[in-house]
Amino acid sequence: MATLNNIGDIYDQLLNKLGKDAFGNLVTPEAFNQAAAYVNMEKLNDFLEVSSQDREIVDDLRPFAKTTTLSVNPSTNEVLTPGDYIAYIQLVVQGTLRQIEMLTWEDYAYRLSTSLYYPTTDRPIATIQDDGIFVAPNLTNVILTYVREPQTPEYGYTIDPLTGLPVYDPLTSTQFEYPVDVYPDLVNMLYKYFAINIKDFNSLQTVEIEKGRP
Repeated sequence: MATLNNIGDIYDQLLNKLGKDAFGNLVTPEAFNQAAAYVNMEKLNDFLEVSSQDREIVDDLRPFAKTTTLSVNPSTNEVLTPGDYIAYIQLVVQGTLRQIEMLTWEDYAYRLSTSLYYPTTDRPIATIQDDGIFVAPNLTNVILTYVREPQTPEYGYTIDPLTGLPVYDPLTSTQFEYPVDVYPDLVNMLYKYFAINIKDFNSLQTVEIEKGRP
């Protein structure tokens, strides 16, 4: 496989893998960008699953790790998660950097209902619900480390006036944020995405031919 350094290389490699003379018209830059956005999140979910099984963040997720300080609503004990939040990594108390134990809602509710295991400043707890994190006991600020949403990749291009074909433009492109050693996997995932569409296209063509026969 040719060296892949950017989204333009990924697009070219995909066309070569599919057979651009036969199916290039099905993989327009617009169709590619739609597929790239889908594959972008699918790959992130693959890494999240591996991370969940290993119970530690995998190296390929590190570019998406983000840390921010958040205020706790004193009336609800809730922290609103950032808009680009995808998955939890760690939560600590600002100042002491004491780890906050993350629990399921059931375990969180149980701990609040029993004096024996009731949370303290030395043993704070939290639970994630919808777009917020509930913490106990009363805290002022927490530091959240999380997996952020990756930027949406986009193949930017101009049109060659002689051939009418798209030409990769790095200035208007948005790159995948994964390490380049992940790029071959992205090509394969994109290939599978379009292979399904091509199969459907071929099936439609066969049906149209059959309809045209006497």
